[in-house]
Amino acid sequence: GHRANSTVCRAVKLALQSVGGASLGGTESSTIGTPCKYGLCLAEWEERCPAWEPLRLDDKTGLGAADSSVTVFAAVGGPVQMSDGGLPAPLLIEKLATMLKSALNPDALFVNHCLLVISPEHYDKLSS
Repeated sequence: GHRANSTVCRAVKLALQSVGGASLGGTESSTIGTPCKYGLCLAEWEERCPAWEPLRLDDKTGLGAADSSVTVFAAVGGPVQMSDGGLPAPLLIEKLATMLKSALNPDALFVNHCLLVISPEHYDKLSS
C-alpha cells in the first residue's frame, strides 16, 4: 500500500542524503519535480500475473522463488503514462512498442535500460 511505499522511499532518500552525500543545491537540484525523487515504489503482483516471472528470478540475480528481494532501477526521466482509449490488444502492443522505441533512442544520454510497468487492466487485455 501507499504507506509502506512511502516508508521505503523515505528510507532510500535518507540513505542517499546521509550516506551518499546527496544535498539540495549540490548533487540534487532540479526545477521540475518528479515522483522518481521520492515515491516511485512499485510492487510485483505475482499471484495476479502467473505467466510472467518476477524480476528476482532473472538468471543474473541467482535468487529463487522463495527468496525476497528489492530491485532498484535508476530513473533518468519521469514516468510516462499512456491512456489506451480502449484499444484492442494488437494496437495496445503497437503503442507500447512505439513508446519503448522512443524511450530507448540511441541518441539519448544515459539511457540503456527501460522499465515497462503494465497495469492489471492492460495485463488482462494482453493475456486474453
